[in-house]
Amino acid sequence: MTATLLAGTSAGIVAAVQSGTASPESMVAAAFARMRVADAGASGLNVFVSSDETASRRAAEHAPRTGPLAGVPVAVKDNIATPFLTTSCGSRVLEGYVSPFEATAARKLREAGAVLIGKTTMDEFAMGSSTEHSAFGPARNPLDRARVPAAVPAAQPLRLPPGSARLRLDRRPADRFASPLPSAESSA
Repeated sequence: MTATLLAGTSAGIVAAVQSGTASPESMVAAAFARMRVADAGASGLNVFVSSDETASRRAAEHAPRTGPLAGVPVAVKDNIATPFLTTSCGSRVLEGYVSPFEATAARKLREAGAVLIGKTTMDEFAMGSSTEHSAFGPARNPLDRARVPAAVPAAQPLRLPPGSARLRLDRRPADRFASPLPSAESSA
């Protein structure tokens, strides 16, 4: 059932958690199982540069079950400070750095009941838009691993393996622009 919920909407997860038919713990377990099946780590799609299943499961145990994002697995970009995952900003200079602070956005997600499951690949210090300039290698397109998954930050949620995180928080510098997402016809 949890895998089905992860394939659905965030609202469906929240409803199931609030009604007691699912738990934040089961949603996190299902998200990590899906990440393994999709090969989302560094040796595969390279979507997640940092994740800690044990810490995420602990966070799920303490997540509010009544919040507007109750039990929803969330991934954040690697430049958003979190209390238990490394924040490298896509750079070897900050490799292994764990911030003593938590970004307001991450805190508000957590307070709303969301459970952080990982940090996503990004260009070094956000100086790019395709992850090709990450010190940890680019994220790979699940349909063709020789290609990057998207050319614009707005399209980057497309690269999350289906059934892993339901939401993805991304920060974009003000000087960037949002391009329309490619349609199925234009990507053929």
